[in-house]
Amino acid sequence: MFAILLALITTIQPTRATMPTDWPDHVLSFPYPAQTRPEKPQLILFRQDFEQLERNRSVIQTPLTIGDRRFQRGLGTHSVSHIRIRSPRPITRFRAWVGVDSNERTSGGLGSVTFHVEADGRELARSPVLRGGQPAHRMDVEVGGGTSLDLRVADAGDGPGCDHADWAEAQVELDDGSVHWLDALETGLAEPGARYPFRFLYGGRESDALLPDWPHTVQRGQVGERAITITTWADPGSGLRVILEATRFRDFPAVEWLLRFANEGTADTAVIEEVHAMDLTLRAPYAMPPYSVFRLNGGTPTPDQFEPATLPVSRSGVVTLGSGAGRSSSRNFPFFKIEARESQILVAVGWSGSWSARLECPDPATLRVTAGLEKTRFVLHPGEKVRGPRMLALYHAGDTRDSHSQFRRLIATHFAARRAGKPLLPIPFSNTCFTRGGGWLNECNAENQISLIRAYAPLGLEAVITDAGWFEGGWPAGAGNWNPRKDAYPEGMGPVAKAALDRGMVYGLWYEPERVVAGTEIHRTRPEWVLGSQAGPQETYLLNFGLPEVQEYFF
Repeated sequence: MFAILLALITTIQPTRATMPTDWPDHVLSFPYPAQTRPEKPQLILFRQDFEQLERNRSVIQTPLTIGDRRFQRGLGTHSVSHIRIRSPRPITRFRAWVGVDSNERTSGGLGSVTFHVEADGRELARSPVLRGGQPAHRMDVEVGGGTSLDLRVADAGDGPGCDHADWAEAQVELDDGSVHWLDALETGLAEPGARYPFRFLYGGRESDALLPDWPHTVQRGQVGERAITITTWADPGSGLRVILEATRFRDFPAVEWLLRFANEGTADTAVIEEVHAMDLTLRAPYAMPPYSVFRLNGGTPTPDQFEPATLPVSRSGVVTLGSGAGRSSSRNFPFFKIEARESQILVAVGWSGSWSARLECPDPATLRVTAGLEKTRFVLHPGEKVRGPRMLALYHAGDTRDSHSQFRRLIATHFAARRAGKPLLPIPFSNTCFTRGGGWLNECNAENQISLIRAYAPLGLEAVITDAGWFEGGWPAGAGNWNPRKDAYPEGMGPVAKAALDRGMVYGLWYEPERVVAGTEIHRTRPEWVLGSQAGPQETYLLNFGLPEVQEYFF
C-alpha cells in the first residue's frame, strides 16, 4: 500500500526555480551538485512571524526610515525575528542602526521592540525598548571571532502589533578587514541531503561517496504515457548491483522510482544498511517557517481512527511518521501531506509492511524528507536480490484540494486495477466479523454463514467474507492453525463456498499468514520458520517469508 506524503516545496537542493511540469525532471537529474563552502558570509532567516524579510526597504516595502532619518541600505523585518549570519571567516565586528520603522502603520508611537546580537548562544548586546517615531539606536558590537552571528528582534513583551523592525546599514567585519553589508548577502542554504533521490550505506560508506565512482549504464524506454529509465551502478570491488528504475509520467507532473540491490558475484556483499528509498532536500521560495504536516491516524478499531491532525515542521519540531505494528496503516494512515503557501508535492511510499518517514527543517526554507523501510541491515549472498519501497511523487501548484483530485486522477489512470481494459467498480460485499456473539466467542459456523449467503444474495451482494476465527483455536489464539474448526465447519469450508458459488457470489476467507501465535501448528512443527522480536519465548511470532520453503508452503 502506498504511504502518502503531501509536501509543499518547490525545488530540490540545490535551489533553482522549478515549474510543475519540469519538477520530475529535476528529481531525476542526479547526482545533484554538492554544496560547496561559501566564500562570503551568508544570511539565513530562521524566523519572522509576519510578512517577509525585505532588503533595503521596510517590511511593508516602504523606504527604510527610523525616526526622521532615511537609510538606503539595510533589512526590514517584523517581530518576532531571528536572522543568522554564517561566515567562512571569523566575524570580528557588527554594526547597525536599529529601530521601529517610521511608516503609516507605526505613526503615533505604535510598535515596540528590542534588538539582540548573539554569538554561540551568548548575548553580546541588547537595545533598549524602541518605539515607533523614536530615533535610530546605534549598535557597534565586538563579536570576538566566531563564524556565526544571530540577530534577534523581540516584541518587548506587549505583543507583535506594528513591530516593523529595521536593521539599517547593517554590516559585519571579518578578521581579514573585509566589510560585508547584510542586504547584499546571499541567502544561505541548509546542509544538503543526498546527491541522489535515495541513500544507503554499503560497507559503512555513504552511497553519495560511492556511486559517482562506480561505472553505470542507462536504459530508456517508453510504455504509453510512461517514460522509463533504468540506471544500474556496478561496484568494481564486488558483485553488487544497484538498480534504480524511474518512471516519468507524460500526462502528470509525477515521477516514480524503485530501488533494487542484486548480488551478481560469487561472494557475499558487504553489509547494506540504512536504506532510504527517498532522501530529498526540498526548498520553499520563502525563508520563513512555511511547513506543516497534515496526516491521518491509522485504521485501528478505535474512536480516533482516521482522525486528522496538523503538525508543524521546524528546526525544533522534527516529525516522524510510520506504519506501526508491521502493517502499512496501523499508526499513521498512509496518506498525509506537508504544505505551505500554494504548492504541494504528493509522495507515496509503496510498501505493505513497516515504513517510516522523517521530516525536518535544517533551516526555515528547507525541508529534508527521508522515507523507506523502518529498519534495514543485511548482506546479499551470491544470486540474491532485494527491492525497497516504490516511491511516487507528484508536484502541484495551486489549491491544496485540487492537488488531492490530481493525485486521485494519477492513481486512477496509472495504478488502479482494470479488467478487460475497464476500471473495476467496488464490489458490494458482507464481512462476517469474528466477534459475532460478542467478545472472542467466535460463533461463526457453516450453518449461520450459509444462512447469511441465502439472505444476502437476493439483495445484490456479490461477495461474502468470513473473518478471523474460522480456524482451529479461533481468534486470536489460533492464528497459525490454518485448518477449519471441526466444531464449526465439520466438512471444511467447501459447503460454505459452494453455497456462495451456487448463488453467483464470491466467497473469501480472512488470512493473516505472517502471524504465528505460540503453540499453533506452524510454531510447533516448523519453529525454524518463525522470527521473534526478542530472545526467549513470546506470545506472537512473525513468519519468515524470506525463506523459499515458506513461500512454497503458502503459495
